Amino acid sequence: MALFKDKKRAYRIILHITSQYKLLSEFKSALPNLYSVMVNCPDRDAAFSYFSDFLANSTAKSTIFELIMSFKVVGEILFGIFCQSNTLSVFLINNPEYIFWLIENDTLALKKSKEIYLAEAKEFILSATTIDRMEYLLRHYRKREYLRIATREIVNACSFEEIMEELSNLADALAEIAIILAYKKLKKNYKKDGFCIMGLGKLGNKELNFSSDIDLLFVHNGDAEFFNRLASLVVSILNQNKEGGFVYRVDVRLRPGGNAYPLSMSVDEYETYYETFGQPWERLALVKVRPIAGDFALGERFLKAIEPFVYKKSIDVEYIEEIRRLLFKIKKYSPKKEIHLVDPKKQDIKKGEGGIREIEFIVNYFQLIYAGKIKELRHISTVDGLAMLGSLGLLENVEFLKEAYIFLRRIEHKIQLLEEQQKQTLPSSREGLEKLALKLGYKLDEFLDKYNEITDRVHILFRKIFIEDKSLPVLSSPEDIEAYLYEFGFSLSEAERVSNIIVSAVKKFLASDIKPFTINELFYEAFNLSKDIKRFENVVVGFDKINPSYTASIFSNRSLFKLFVKLLSIDYADKFVSNPFLLDVLLAPSELKIEDVSKKEKERLEFEIALRILSGSFKHSDFGVVSELARRFIKQVVEVYDDNHSLCVIAYGKLATDELFVGSDLDLVFASKEDAWQQEGKVVKIIKELKKLYDVDLRLRPFGDKGSLVVDVDYLKRYFSKDAQEWEKQAAQKSRIVYCGFEKGIVEEIYREFVLKNPPDKKSIYEMFNRIEKNKGSGVDLKSSWGGLTNIEFLTQAICFENECIELGMNTPQLIDKITRLGFFDLKEVKEIYFYLFKVLNTLRLAGFSSKLDENNAKIIEFLLDESNVIGKVRSFMNIIKQKSQEYFK
Repeated sequence: MALFKDKKRAYRIILHITSQYKLLSEFKSALPNLYSVMVNCPDRDAAFSYFSDFLANSTAKSTIFELIMSFKVVGEILFGIFCQSNTLSVFLINNPEYIFWLIENDTLALKKSKEIYLAEAKEFILSATTIDRMEYLLRHYRKREYLRIATREIVNACSFEEIMEELSNLADALAEIAIILAYKKLKKNYKKDGFCIMGLGKLGNKELNFSSDIDLLFVHNGDAEFFNRLASLVVSILNQNKEGGFVYRVDVRLRPGGNAYPLSMSVDEYETYYETFGQPWERLALVKVRPIAGDFALGERFLKAIEPFVYKKSIDVEYIEEIRRLLFKIKKYSPKKEIHLVDPKKQDIKKGEGGIREIEFIVNYFQLIYAGKIKELRHISTVDGLAMLGSLGLLENVEFLKEAYIFLRRIEHKIQLLEEQQKQTLPSSREGLEKLALKLGYKLDEFLDKYNEITDRVHILFRKIFIEDKSLPVLSSPEDIEAYLYEFGFSLSEAERVSNIIVSAVKKFLASDIKPFTINELFYEAFNLSKDIKRFENVVVGFDKINPSYTASIFSNRSLFKLFVKLLSIDYADKFVSNPFLLDVLLAPSELKIEDVSKKEKERLEFEIALRILSGSFKHSDFGVVSELARRFIKQVVEVYDDNHSLCVIAYGKLATDELFVGSDLDLVFASKEDAWQQEGKVVKIIKELKKLYDVDLRLRPFGDKGSLVVDVDYLKRYFSKDAQEWEKQAAQKSRIVYCGFEKGIVEEIYREFVLKNPPDKKSIYEMFNRIEKNKGSGVDLKSSWGGLTNIEFLTQAICFENECIELGMNTPQLIDKITRLGFFDLKEVKEIYFYLFKVLNTLRLAGFSSKLDENNAKIIEFLLDESNVIGKVRSFMNIIKQKSQEYFK
């Protein structure tokens, strides 16, 4: 009972067998073999239930148990079927006598050809007295033979290639029977001449599955109306789902013109159509065509007629590209994100990455290119085609591809065998995957390892042939571009969106008389530069927005073009559109100095700084120019409103220390000589003007957001002496008077006294940093983490406060130089680390990120700075700073 999940049901079945059927001793005798068979059964409960139903219908119950006891293979056959196919289980339950037929000497040993099937089928079917009975027997015979073939596979009586061939031979024979029955329905005497059924797809390749559709074409020579009626009846006989199911699902959509054209056509009509209207996909479909039933001489005439269309004797680059595009288009599919144990892109065994279709495409690709001259490559199965390509030296890794193809087809076969449905996706549950793995002879982990190893390797080979070193098809249709992008990891929605943008941009390039070759090279170069950081969409959006002539001009200088792509990847396209002069700056950078005080000049200088960072020519002192521009702007604005010369503006932070960067706020405090309340209206107007170019932060004023916008100097002095906190001394150290309408020495003295008279001690600075660090959240924060920029600033301030060498307005590098020069500590390494972290931080901001560095945005920073292992360097440098800091603060 331990074998079963539903123990109560299993117990009732056993009780029924032993009591109701009075087979206790027989059951006990067969039990060892039953147990050894069932212990490896993927779904024991369902199989045992089927076995119970099978016994109920059998008139030889005792004999069944005797056979299982004497011949373990009988149990393997029964429970193999009951475990692996619900439809065949039901068929065997309804026809329990077939178990004796299956264990006859030659039933499972014999490989049946079409001729054997045809002779058997005629005897089995055509002896019936009515057409309806013949049609029923046709469906029954197909089911019976599926039972036999499935059993051969379950007990490993033959190779899997033989299974596919037998299934195809059976379909060929039953198509012949369908023609005979169609003639009977038309009340015409059967004749083989003048009508041929052509098989395509897996049937054409003799690689049919248990639940494959059969793709058919019909060819006739003579009365078109009669033969189209005949073809229609053949489809109906095979396709109709009546008592006993159906024979085959028939697909006739591969015929010329699809449903708009006749079902059957003459050889001349086919030849005319393919010469005039033939599509690339039809060429691919006809690679797998062969006559399967009817007039084979007519079928050979059809093959001869289509040869010039399918197999070109002379090929060119465009033909090869056409084939590649076609294969991409057919391969494209949307993965369903259902399976947690399997990559969604691999869950479809046929269409997914590294799947069956990729192997078939490899063979078809070489067939379409080389079979025009090498006739042995025509009308050949996938496995034989791989072997032939290997022997001809046209393809490597053929033994692996053959093994992979059989492995994947076996998985597909097991999935379809269960319900006789055309499915190719792996089960979505862990339990379903475990059952599938057991059917194939694997444990789940073993199966997944092998599946992933095979599909990964197949996809690598597929990419090598179809993708690697192949350029982005920007001058093709959106569908071709979309298929190409999909192969590089774009989702279907992303690929569709980007391909439409590319098409739009390309039209503008062509309208600007940019040569197609240049367009192709330009987009492909941009794709190669930006695809790994997943910013290609940003770049093509830029190409679509910016004047194509500028882009083409920039492309003539490849190093400049790389810089341009970097900028577009971080969304500079809109800046270029709103400030076209920046493109001129990109083409001809000017000197980094202030020409005037304006918004345009701010944009230019910040852009110059960005260019220097991204091109590797940046120096830390470059920030001083941007800081100076901001200070001049502040002074210019305040002078307009301070008519009685009573205001003073104090800059804090990076504005004060010449380290202001692109997009930085202005940290400001407003002071008044006296009567501060009378100045608030002016200050509000000043802030409004300043915000036209910068964001303004006033939180460093006395009492922060709760305090007045402007305070008089006496109030400021009292605040510093009574209410200010220790951290405000550190903030005030990084301050500078930007404008003062009265004697600025008054304000300077207040700040000097506040910062220098009772400086914060080492302990309070350490505790303040700890509070900042704890509030930073998770991840590596270049500012707030241990070893980050704030850590360096606090360390240098603590050393200078302790050694009485602090100066107002000095930035961190300047403090480091002073500490080193005075011999307190050697911080040269710390200075270089500070510069590096500052550069990375500001590159993050350029790219629109916060101060936190992670594995994802690090890739973009590496691209922008032309560096590798940025996150590794940052962690190493921050560890050095952390160690030095903890040694000092200890």
